Parts: sequence; structure tokens; C-alpha cells
Amino acid sequence: MLGLGLNLTSITAALLDFVRSGLKMWLPFERSEILGENLTEGYDFTSGWGNTGNVTINDADTFTTSVADRGIYKSYTTIGKIYKLTVVGTTTSSTGIKITDGSFGTMYYENSSSGSFSDTVIFPVASPSNTDIFIRNKSTGETTITTLKVEEVTQIAPDKSTNNSNNATLYTGKALSFDGVNDYVDLGSQSMPNTSAATFAFWCNPTLTSSTGDRAVIRYGKSNVWFHDNNEMQIYPDIAGSPAQFTSLSDPSGKYQRFVVTISGTTTKLYIDGTLIGSATTPAISTTASASYIGQFDTNKFLPAKLSDVQLYDVAWTQADVTFDYDNPQHLVTDNSASSIALSNLKGYWHFSEGAGAINYDSSGEDNNGTINGATWSLQQPAIPQLGLMDWSKPTIGSDVVTLISDPNDPSEDILGNDVRLREHSLNLDGSGYAQVADDDSLDFGTGAFSIDGWAKYTFVNSGSSTGNAIYSNGGTTTASSNNFAIATHTTGGNRRLRFYINGEDLNFDITSNVSDGAWFYFAGTRDASGNFKLYINDLTAESQSQTGNSGATVTTTNVRYIGRDGGVNRYYKNLIDDIRLYNRELSSDEVAQNYNAGLSQHKPGSAFSDDFSSDYGL
Repeated sequence: MLGLGLNLTSITAALLDFVRSGLKMWLPFERSEILGENLTEGYDFTSGWGNTGNVTINDADTFTTSVADRGIYKSYTTIGKIYKLTVVGTTTSSTGIKITDGSFGTMYYENSSSGSFSDTVIFPVASPSNTDIFIRNKSTGETTITTLKVEEVTQIAPDKSTNNSNNATLYTGKALSFDGVNDYVDLGSQSMPNTSAATFAFWCNPTLTSSTGDRAVIRYGKSNVWFHDNNEMQIYPDIAGSPAQFTSLSDPSGKYQRFVVTISGTTTKLYIDGTLIGSATTPAISTTASASYIGQFDTNKFLPAKLSDVQLYDVAWTQADVTFDYDNPQHLVTDNSASSIALSNLKGYWHFSEGAGAINYDSSGEDNNGTINGATWSLQQPAIPQLGLMDWSKPTIGSDVVTLISDPNDPSEDILGNDVRLREHSLNLDGSGYAQVADDDSLDFGTGAFSIDGWAKYTFVNSGSSTGNAIYSNGGTTTASSNNFAIATHTTGGNRRLRFYINGEDLNFDITSNVSDGAWFYFAGTRDASGNFKLYINDLTAESQSQTGNSGATVTTTNVRYIGRDGGVNRYYKNLIDDIRLYNRELSSDEVAQNYNAGLSQHKPGSAFSDDFSSDYGL
């Protein structure tokens, strides 16, 4: 009987498994990762690397220079993105090596002597001429690189297909932008919770120079955190005393980083992106009440930066807490069962999720809301906490529709008592964010067969110019775009429709009888080699159409791909999207039914499938 039970279990699992043959992209949006794929995976200096002259490439990881300041290079990066460089190796160059960008203007890594070396640095790419990674010997000699990684620093939803490389970069983060002139958030008169311990945590993308001077991130009571120029952070547990001065910071300008400040007694520590930067002896915390701000000190020291997810605790985080916080940006450290931090220790939680309005709501339960003075909202931000992977509400407050995260003390509601919309382990879009997949040949299907399927919740929208809610697009608009392929929900005359756009042709399917407003529905679109297109809704063949005007139209493009928007600016999805899959062949009706059945348990109409966070941690 035991053997029979195991056999039936394995058969059932096989029947309910997703179809994988020909699967080129699968985005289940279960969790996020901070770093993208290693762009230098399998690097080989003998293949594809250029050199500056007077260089001998000995093998896959070793080169020799006969003239000082010579080396090798290859383009791995993209303008406007942030990267993490990890390098380990040895050199006989007596004055060491240096790793720079393409213009030699930015130093990523440098040492000053021969021998072993290793480092990890974060750097932005500022201009098109800087996309090369140069490894140069400062004097003559041989250099061997045993580890070289270049990874994009952003939040991605991992691709679970056999292809495993079409990860989706998330652009659902929100931040508040301060101009450095007179913008700030007024927190009123506040005092630090106690004299013994505290933690400040925040995501910050500043604009600083070597002569910027002091620029305040937060003043809370008599405690202060500010940047000094672009290479130092100063922390005052008590403004009347001496600060902790953490010098020689790598210039933080132009990149989002997670800063964590911990104060325990007279010891103050600074962590950046989960790594301890330094520790200093400082005076104890003052609990004297004082005017408090985010983005300024006292009508001066205004901060030029984007800020998100500012938190204050009355205890000092451990390294384990700091690591968990950085690795799980959608969650508080209190979500970690191994942490000793309790929700009662959270004394300020300004998530900056609102996206509109003049109030920053404190979700800690301490009712320390802030009033915005001048600062403006920045949407569609990468790297920082992504609202698309969180539960939230979208109430109308005054004349503004804002987005509020769950109240940590009652996750079913926001801090104002509004019911939240569960993300249900899917991409929870509010009409302003999206996910983006880089162009890849595996997603080009030419004039041949292909299939797309997935799950979404339908949102009724009135007819007009913004009726379309794009679920997927290969980068064009949902109109007559060359080589375009897109799928969107649409409302016409009160009828619910699903529309496929292929190279300018509109295949319009009425799904009113199959789909209820606000309910999950499964869709699959397939094209055979002759250009015949079929649409399946909830595993039933609703309609079949041929591409009459563009039979065999190509869907090959160099555009990025989008989930939750098209290539235009006004067709952002306003509900949940899940399990988007692309195949380089036509799925059969049996395979469509198999995929539908495999996902049904998590996407039933009226499903109470809740977000228990388990898969967000990659467990």
C-alpha cells in the first residue's frame, strides 16, 4: 500500500506540473533577489576581451603587461544602472592593479602592491562611454583573476524556466525626492525612545560632491544622521556631543543603498548594504525632545536625495538583523523568527509608499506622521522595497489617491484601517509600476509558432484612451507597432475583453461570460506555424482567429519586454499578475488544461490564498 501511495503521488504531481518543453520564460513573482545574474559568468580573457597594447593574454584568467598602466577590457554594463563588482586574484605588478570604467574616470578598485587582492564595490554607470570594465596593471607584471563578478544591483523576480536567464527587474518602488534646497518632512517635536539603544535604517540615493558639506538625512530629537561631502557619514546620538565619523565612504551618489545605524550605549556602528563599515565610541543618546525632520537639520543642511523606507527602533540591530533586512527589503526584521526584535521596538516607520499627497504616514503605530514640505514623489524606482511584492491599500485621502502598506500590528489593514489587497504571491500592481525583462534572443519567435499563458485578475475600466491594461508587451505600444506582440484586458460597452496585438493586428476576444470583475482568470494564447491564433480562458477554447492581415507576422524585436505595461505610458496594469510564461512553440489544448489545473489551487475565484511570506525568503 505504501508503494502504491507513493506511485499515485508521483503520478498526480506529474499531471499537475507545468509544461516545460520549449519554456523560455517563467515569472511566478514568488520572491525577489537583490542582485541580478552574474554578467561575467564563465569569463575567458582569450575570448571577447580587448587589450590596450603591450599585453599578453596567457589563458582564460591571466594576462601579462610589459608596459605600466596597460591591461584588458570588456563591456558588461549598461548606462544608468548600478552594479556590484567582486574581484579576487594575485598580481606581480609591484604597484598593484586598478579596475576602472571605460573613461578611466571612475576607480572601481585599486591596490598599491603586488600579491593577493580582493574587494567588493558598488558603482553606477554614468555615460555610454563608461560601459567597459578595465583591469590594468599599474606597473609591469602578471595578474591572475580567480573571481570576477559583475552583477546588477536591483530587485529582480527570478526566471524559473529552463532558460533561467530572463529575470524581471522590478519597477514598483516609490520614494520621496528632496531637492537639497528647501525640501523636508516635518515630524514635529519628538524625542528618542531611550538613552540605551536605537537603530535608524533607510534607503537613500543622494547627489553629493566633494564640497557638498553637511546634508541631513534625519534629525529625531537630539539624534542626527547626515552626510558630509560625498565620502563621509556623521552620526550624533546627542547633537551636544561628538559624532561618529565614518570616513572614506565610497561615493554614494547616484545609487540606492541601504544604510543602517545602530547605537548601543556608547558604541555607534554604520552598515551599508548589509556590510559593517565601522564602529565608533560616542556619547549616549539624548532623550531631550526637539523639532524633528527628515531631509534637513534645522532650516539648513537640506538633503539632495531620494529616500525610501525610513525606520526607527529603540533597540540596536545585530549583524544578523542587518543581513536579513538587506536580503528581504519587503519585510521588517520582525518577520524573521530568529530575530529578537519585536514590533513593540518599532517606533517610526515611514515607508514613503504613498506616491501622492502631503503626508508621510508612520506605520509603526506610534502616530508620528510627517508633513511634506516641497519634496516630490518618484515612482517606478528599482532596488528599493517593491510595492508589487507587498500587500497594500489604495484609499482616497482628501483629493489624493495614495498607496499605504499594511499595518505591521494588523497586516489585514493599513494604518488608517483600510483593508489591504493581498498580493497572493503575485505581482500586485497599482497602476504605476511594472516589471521589465531585458531583450534576449530566446524571446524572439519570428514568424513561427509561440505561446503565452498566465494568470491575472480583471479590473473593469471605462472606455476611453486608457481602457487598456497591458499584461505583457514585447516593447511596442498596443497599437500598430512593427514586430509588436502584446496582450491586454479591455472594457468596451460594459463587456470584458482580452486583446492580442500582433504586428499591428488586433485580435479581440470577448471574455464577459468567462471572467468576473476582480476575479482570477487563466489565459493562454497560442500561434501555430501558419499564423492561426487561439485563446483559452480557464482551460476552455473561447475563440480562434487567424492573423488575416499579417499572417505569419514577425514578433522579433530588440525591445525590452514588459509585464504590467506596454511600450507607451498610459496602459499600466491595475491588479494582480502571476505565472507569466512564454514558449517557442504552440501549446496543445491538453497542455493548456494541464497548466490551468496546476495553477488552479492558488488562483481560484474568490481565493483566500494569503501571503504568509514563506516563499518570499526563497524557502
